[in-house]
Amino acid sequence: MAGLGQPAQMAFSGEATSARRGETHVMSSAPTNGSILIVGGGVAGRAAARALSRRGIGCTVIERGESVGRGMGVNLPGNAVRALAELGVPHDGPAIGVPVRRREYRNGRGRLLFAVDEDRFWRDVGRPVCARHGDLLDALALPESATLEFAHAVAARPTPAGVAVELAGAPSPRHVDFVIGADGVNSALRAAVAVDGPHPSSMSGSSWRFIGPDPGVDCWTAWSGREETFVLIPVGHGRVYGYAARTHGGNTGTDHSWLAQVAGRFPEPVGAAVAGALDGGELHHAPVAEVRLRRWHNGRLVLIGDAAHATGPVWAQGVAMALEDALVLGELLADTTAECWADVGPAFERLRRPRVEHIQAETERMSRLAALPGWMREVGAPVLGPKNYRAAYGPLRGVAIRPGA
Repeated sequence: MAGLGQPAQMAFSGEATSARRGETHVMSSAPTNGSILIVGGGVAGRAAARALSRRGIGCTVIERGESVGRGMGVNLPGNAVRALAELGVPHDGPAIGVPVRRREYRNGRGRLLFAVDEDRFWRDVGRPVCARHGDLLDALALPESATLEFAHAVAARPTPAGVAVELAGAPSPRHVDFVIGADGVNSALRAAVAVDGPHPSSMSGSSWRFIGPDPGVDCWTAWSGREETFVLIPVGHGRVYGYAARTHGGNTGTDHSWLAQVAGRFPEPVGAAVAGALDGGELHHAPVAEVRLRRWHNGRLVLIGDAAHATGPVWAQGVAMALEDALVLGELLADTTAECWADVGPAFERLRRPRVEHIQAETERMSRLAALPGWMREVGAPVLGPKNYRAAYGPLRGVAIRPGA
């Protein structure tokens, strides 16, 4: 990996390197009052850099390497789309994905249990979309005020004056005034904040995700059988994003044959989508992990997104919570002098924990419902389904609480 270059505070003092084009630009904004390092160049890290930029603050973002391919699908509910707009990504969903206007929940035989009009529910907030992960990253391109450097952060240690970050292959730690840990569910910086690590989701221990030819699915659709669930969502260009998992906390097989075998017990759209994915599509198997920490900060080190609070994909709030984290943290840093940045972590947690814990509680409730016998789920779904949807997403229609609110 390449070594690190100029510190974040230099991004506004003269020249900064554009992470998107590799060009040099003269910045016209006022100098920042301290150096900020963001560890992780994914959704959370890019969002944090953009949130800082909109308040006139530069930063350095370190990432292990360039992303490859377009990745899997990303479901973005209305509050995620609203947060993207605040970060400068246009509201019009088709620019980054396919609008999700309706949800359908079906049993394993294909019978419709209930549906949700997403257009109506998220009206005046943001139209939900489903996009490819690579398209979302492109939409969240780093601002010119951010310097991208390729390196591997392996540990961090808060100090009285800031944070010392250890980089693989570097002879000595790098010292900065503030660090944002946006390095995902397997965060290397988490050990500096808490001893807790990722643990399997109570809903599903592992899952398959895939991209393949669209078999004609026209909305977000889930099929739930006795022990397995499939979700298919169009992502445009004749492709569909698929998610497959076992309920009751079970694990999927790690061999492709598991997908084909289980899909054969579901209606044709599922079988056709899986067959297409297996025949030249894109497949990804991974554990479904959650992160629950007693605190998200230590001194001038703050974790955001999945590094702090990864949650099972029941309500598709991983990206949304990361985007909101970035917006709130950006405002706190901008409104606080560098000398007082040690106070930012506690303030960030006070503002963000209620919203994150709401999603965690709703995820646990849905996990308990999914563990019920199939016939009980089907009987209760027409009433409990819409009720749970409103309970989970209703509070998220309001804008996330900000500093000074």
